[in-house]
Amino acid sequence: MPSACPACHALSITRQTEVCPRCRFVVRAQGPSTSRAAEDIIKAGNSVLNILLGVAAGMAILGMVAAVAVTFLVSRTEHVSLREKEEEGVHLLRRVFALEHNYYDQNSAYAGDPQLLQPLGWKDADARWYSIRISSTYRDGFCLEADPVAGGENESAPRPMSMNADGFLFQQNGCTGTVDMSRSGIDR
Repeated sequence: MPSACPACHALSITRQTEVCPRCRFVVRAQGPSTSRAAEDIIKAGNSVLNILLGVAAGMAILGMVAAVAVTFLVSRTEHVSLREKEEEGVHLLRRVFALEHNYYDQNSAYAGDPQLLQPLGWKDADARWYSIRISSTYRDGFCLEADPVAGGENESAPRPMSMNADGFLFQQNGCTGTVDMSRSGIDR
């Protein structure tokens, strides 16, 4: 319902009227002039800014989680790699162990030199982490030793190990000391 203008008393003032159309009297003070489109643009800009800040925070958190995961995986991989290196030594000792017994069956003596086992299939060219040597032979047995091959400075070196004619795997060279029962024997 229209109301009267305070200056000219014309009945043409509504809620949206800011200036009287008849006398140009300012009915309502005009605030900062901002169009609806400009307000929408500002609101959209604030929304985009909030989204970008959220994405940046999410990426920072994701980066920290990734760094922790990489650190965990690197330490875990190093541990697995050491185990794999030692498994190569065990595998090589078992191979030479079997070849020594084959040699004994043919010659009634154990081979004191790995070169004597070559006709039976021995070649150490595929050994990466260990070199195998026959440290001693005697009438009823032998001692095989797996010596770690030197690696890089930051590389975890596997431990030396040895195996006797009975198939016992020792955790050091010389076929003496602690027996590794979990990996001993030839039936594995």
